Amino acid sequence: MRRAVVLLLLATACKGKEPKHEEPNVPPHPMPEPPPVVVPGDWATCKAALEASPKLPPTKQVAALIEGCKPCGDWTPLLTWSTPTENGGPKRKDIESAMIGCKAYCDPNAKMRFQGGLDDNRGKTNRIPWRLLGDFCKESVSAVPDSRFMSAPYFALDRIARDVGARPEGAKLLAAIDLPLPAASVTGAGLDLPSSAVTRPTAAPSQLTITVDELRIGPLPRAKLGPSGVTVAGEPYPGTAVKLADLWPSIDKLPQPVLVFMPQKMAASRLVEVLAAGKRHTLQLALEATSTLPGWAIFGSSPVEITGEVDPTILPKNPADRLTLTIGETTDEAVKAIAAALPAQLTTPPLLTLEATATTESLATVLGALAYKDVKTAVVVGRTPAAKRPKP
Repeated sequence: MRRAVVLLLLATACKGKEPKHEEPNVPPHPMPEPPPVVVPGDWATCKAALEASPKLPPTKQVAALIEGCKPCGDWTPLLTWSTPTENGGPKRKDIESAMIGCKAYCDPNAKMRFQGGLDDNRGKTNRIPWRLLGDFCKESVSAVPDSRFMSAPYFALDRIARDVGARPEGAKLLAAIDLPLPAASVTGAGLDLPSSAVTRPTAAPSQLTITVDELRIGPLPRAKLGPSGVTVAGEPYPGTAVKLADLWPSIDKLPQPVLVFMPQKMAASRLVEVLAAGKRHTLQLALEATSTLPGWAIFGSSPVEITGEVDPTILPKNPADRLTLTIGETTDEAVKAIAAALPAQLTTPPLLTLEATATTESLATVLGALAYKDVKTAVVVGRTPAAKRPKP
């Protein structure tokens, strides 16, 4: 009996010394952030923009649609994504909220790749995050057949088209809209075009792209909007390669007029070859136009058409009554001569002789000066020995 009492006391003592089992100090799980509040723009404003778009100059159509139609709220964080925050651009979380509000991601991988490309590419002129989104999501963001056009404005067009297309009157509104797209190759890049003091909007349906090694022709890319987003029409830029001997018969089969794309620093002598082969055929020179949408390159054309020759019967009998200019890399003298030209000298197309140093940019500058004088056509030739020089 005594032994039992002792054992009971020992067991009680040991039990009192057992460590207490406490719940681990685990911090509470963070609450997931609520989805962003989407405040769509006014439908009446969007409808008005849709109805006005076909009547606007081609260079303003896309910007007007994006300004008027905001199905998932303000586009500003997306349109200005590439501007670093320290330079006045949006915060990363604002970009992300806008993307989620627009249901931009087709799967988690697309979200990861887009977000991963943001920080490395802000402050640059590329569209890498958007092209990554297009590569992953394809038809979900209208990146078909490839992602060459993917950008914030293109994504906005896709979301506008889907929202409008789902409305009872949407199909009719979208059917009338036909938008010009950037002249971008499969890499997403386009040519650095020449600029001019006078640039007009253009609805030219066809293009000729001239580079050092190739001549390519085809339709200019266009966009139609519908319930499934943006549909790209036309042959992928820059079109089909052709030889100089076959160029003009092929151009004659294209819808007219034809816009000629050339790099701004390229020797203009390459253009002389093309115009000489075309004789009295005319082309319009593509020019850089000012875009109000970051990442959306637009182009216009020179108001002055260019040709290799004109009907000699319209030329004045006295050569001094016709404005003749020589163009090199610099254009100061040519521009001064245009400013001083008498009205009688501009009644027939001026003759522009290009030196070997002339570039597409210098030609564009002179054409801009001629546009101020309401010149409609200019003859462009190269400098050749007098005995062999063709009569323009």
